[in-house]
Amino acid sequence: MREMILNSFFVGFNKGDTATLRSSPSYFGKILPYDENLRYEPVKIKGEWLKIRDENGLVGWMRWCNSKGEVLINYEIFGLGC
Repeated sequence: MREMILNSFFVGFNKGDTATLRSSPSYFGKILPYDENLRYEPVKIKGEWLKIRDENGLVGWMRWCNSKGEVLINYEIFGLGC
């Protein structure tokens, strides 16, 4: 699953989820603004956290799975267009 997430074109949260975008891979990281209209590219996985970069260059971390291994994010495997 990790490879699939890292090879995805875009990742994001479902609207209404309690997940947040943070400045570090921890619940103690500063909460960063999350715009559901932007595209977020996966960069790196560290445990249950996924480092992402938005289309404006902002880098942050989102929790991508829980302790049971259940995926908490949306991901797009195929890019849009040709």
